[in-house]
Amino acid sequence: SGSSYFIEDHDIIQALGSLTKLQYLNLSSCSLLVKADSHLIWILETMRNLTELRYLNLSCCSTVSGAEALSIFLDCICNNLPNLEHLDLSNTKLTRVPDCICSLRKLHTLNLSYCRSLRSLPATMHEMDSLKFLHLKDCYGVELLKEPGLNKNLITLPHFLVQANYHHSSSNLALLQDVNRTDLVISRLENVKSVQEARSIKLMEKGRMKEIILNWTTDSERLVEDMEMLGELVPPITLEKLCIYG
Repeated sequence: SGSSYFIEDHDIIQALGSLTKLQYLNLSSCSLLVKADSHLIWILETMRNLTELRYLNLSCCSTVSGAEALSIFLDCICNNLPNLEHLDLSNTKLTRVPDCICSLRKLHTLNLSYCRSLRSLPATMHEMDSLKFLHLKDCYGVELLKEPGLNKNLITLPHFLVQANYHHSSSNLALLQDVNRTDLVISRLENVKSVQEARSIKLMEKGRMKEIILNWTTDSERLVEDMEMLGELVPPITLEKLCIYG
């Protein structure tokens, strides 16, 4: 539904709780809390039954009690949905991602895009080995994760930071092979170790792309000449905006 609606019908909540094999649930643009704390308790009891859930969309969800009620709701999710792989919290009023998120050991994708009130991420997020995609579009209050303390296979989107692997002959650029989105920012390209790495992501084949930013740190030492790199980073014909810095 494109419009907001309220989950306040107790019969609907009870019926949802009986779907114990449910794997996909979209609650985007819902109001989780309408009247009282007791209403939230009912919803939490329902969520505890959905242990097979793989995908949960809470995008644009609002609560009368604001971010606090949403944090309580997330505590319940993390403690009772062990099979969750995809969690969409985009465009919510979260000020911080609760530490309990890190207990979701099968979580593959976490979408925090447009959470403009967000100020912090869990310090233990580096322990989430299953997490592969972290979406942070327009999360202006969260400083980009600059140091390699996170899972080395984690892809932050749309802003991807190239990190050199000093123990191997490659960087992490190859992680972008399966990424095909409309916008992408690739920074610290000076850390790419070979033209083969740039070739491997097949940028020209990413047919959804409309905007890309390629960023080298100014005056940084390069392992690959800029023109050689650009020769392998030719974007697709769908591109509408191209920016090159550094």
